[in-house]
Amino acid sequence: MRKTNFKTPGVIKDEQEIVQKRTFTKWINSHLAKRKPPMVVEDLFEDMKDGVKLLALLEVLSGQKLPCEQGRRMKRIHAVANIGTALKFLEGRKVRETKLNT
Repeated sequence: MRKTNFKTPGVIKDEQEIVQKRTFTKWINSHLAKRKPPMVVEDLFEDMKDGVKLLALLEVLSGQKLPCEQGRRMKRIHAVANIGTALKFLEGRKVRETKLNT
C-alpha cells in the first residue's frame, strides 16, 4: 500500500507560522546588523518582548533616536514603556498594524 503525504490544515498552518517567523527574524537581523553596536534576534517572540530590540529596529529603519528603557534589571513596567514608545512612534507615522497569519 502506498503512503500519502497529506497534511492536516493544522500542520500546514504551523509550518507557515514557522516559515514566517524565520523569514521575519532574518529580515530584522539584516537591519539590526547595521546598528552600532549590532544586535541579533535569536527568538523573535522572546527577544522582542521587552521592546529593546523593537526600538533598535525602529531606530535603524527611521534614522531617529528613540527613548528606551534597558538594563539588567528590566521590569515589566519598563517593557510596557518600551512597547508603548514603539506604538506611539508607529502611530505618529501612520503605520497600521497588519496580521501576518491568515
